[in-house]
Amino acid sequence: MYLTATQAGSLLQAVGESVPVQFSISTATETKKGTLFLTFRKPGSGPDVRCRALTITLPVGPNRTDLVAATDAANADDIDDYPRDSAGVEWTIERKTTPPEPTSPSEVTALTFTCTPDTPSADTTFGAGREFTLILSSIPINRAEGPARLTLTETTATGTGEVPARTFSTTMTANPSYPLSNLAGDGSSEFRTQGTPAINSTLTLDLGSIQPVTGYYLLTGTAGGGNRSGTPVLESSTTGATNSWQRRTFNSSQSVNNHTLTTPVEARYLRVRLSTTPTGFFGMRHFSVSTTATWADRPIALPTVEKAGNEFYFRRFSCQRPRVAHGTATVLQWEGTPRNTEYYLSWDDHAPKKLNPPQVSGLHTEPTHELTRTTTFVLNAQTKNAANETVHHYLSTTVTVNGPDITAKTLDVTDKLEVDATFAANGRTKKTTANTTTFDGNVTLN
Repeated sequence: MYLTATQAGSLLQAVGESVPVQFSISTATETKKGTLFLTFRKPGSGPDVRCRALTITLPVGPNRTDLVAATDAANADDIDDYPRDSAGVEWTIERKTTPPEPTSPSEVTALTFTCTPDTPSADTTFGAGREFTLILSSIPINRAEGPARLTLTETTATGTGEVPARTFSTTMTANPSYPLSNLAGDGSSEFRTQGTPAINSTLTLDLGSIQPVTGYYLLTGTAGGGNRSGTPVLESSTTGATNSWQRRTFNSSQSVNNHTLTTPVEARYLRVRLSTTPTGFFGMRHFSVSTTATWADRPIALPTVEKAGNEFYFRRFSCQRPRVAHGTATVLQWEGTPRNTEYYLSWDDHAPKKLNPPQVSGLHTEPTHELTRTTTFVLNAQTKNAANETVHHYLSTTVTVNGPDITAKTLDVTDKLEVDATFAANGRTKKTTANTTTFDGNVTLN
């Protein structure tokens, strides 16, 4: 069963697959086990996502909404985990129970697996196509049928803190002879012009992805080092489209403009225009921008994981009306395993028809067509054995039709044949009557 979910506020998407498709519940004599594949990725649109941790919690107990059996098997060490990262990053899996030190298995209410990336920064970035999968196998399933819900939590953020220099692509749209250069060369986001740009030059910075900008700093002046007061214009955009730019605040006629934003501004592109004049040239000496990464624990809700009984039964195939009038339909009914079983109905020379009975109880019904002759219905219940081979189980029932149609290639009558006072043939008296005419002995009609 594939389960896909995102929740408002979450930054990642989770996709779950259970093997088998529907977990079989355990019995008093056998503990059934299952496997979960949980894959996390960034949705197709939106900024890259930084991740510090992914937490998966399995509910433990005897209830229908629990997944794991509350027995000695309800120990995190009995469940195998296999982390897989498409980018090759190693992950550490920490296991714990709730409560942390139970005195008996019945006290355990949850098993939690916390996945953290083994990187120097203690986080990793999910970009386009990046996936992390956690496989949990040998999960002991409890004995209660019903849906169980997992709890998934991501510790994530967008943004990159102080934006490193390598994320900028710069363009002097009015005069490409004066691009910015990162003079520090140390990964900071401080830039200077290599000369005095032309009047009203515009500089566009690409942050690489949409990020929450928390501040910006601009120092205007000449390339030789002199500060010059001026009034630059700063605009931001998330898409770069013509009508998407929004004006940001700058102080007028100052050489230093340093702004900290109380509320971060979502932006991918920043555009700076220098309001130079022929008599008062000034360039851009320094420019820097800072972003913030707001870390938070964000829930992701998956659809429920289904559990069902694995006991097979198939019985009491019958019809609601075993005798019907000519041209009348009836309803077939039977009791059978509601899940993990396929049913096929056949009659006369018709090909088997696959049925789709409701999967909510063990009582199934199926209406027939309008019957014109006595008909025997054969029901084939198909299941899978331990070797995944199909096993067939058959039951049949017959519906009798009053005044049925009869199709015969040869008809041998040993006593008498009558058709509503129109035609009669008596084998004992050797008399044949057609309407009002009676024949003695053998009669040949052409």
